[in-house]
Amino acid sequence: EWHQGLLSNGLELNWETSFAMVRLFLETGQLRHAFQIAKQVGTSLKSGARMWTMQVKAAAALAKPDFDYVEEVTREMSQQGYEPGKEVIGALFAVLGEDRCKALLDELGVDVQRIKALVPAKRKAARKPRQK
Repeated sequence: EWHQGLLSNGLELNWETSFAMVRLFLETGQLRHAFQIAKQVGTSLKSGARMWTMQVKAAAALAKPDFDYVEEVTREMSQQGYEPGKEVIGALFAVLGEDRCKALLDELGVDVQRIKALVPAKRKAARKPRQK
């Protein structure tokens, strides 16, 4: 249905258009619509890790997160060939709790320690000198 709407309005199905639609649905709280678009995009285009990361983070930010949805998006992300990165893992730990998150990551074969080692530690900004 959404794909036909794109074509009838002269829009091309590409990554930018799909990403914008997913973002719009997330910003309006329609997470399931965003998920369906990302899944459909993944069948014809490379959906990109950003598309999946933003969905997990949006779902994790809800006042009452849908745990099953968070896991479903993470599994689909993995099936599309994108390993959850540090941001996704952080969101998963915050929402699912340590035990459930570790179980999911083990199921997906994600080596959390390797991911942490790949991401450089944040540096503290240098302090500005005090004004006299």
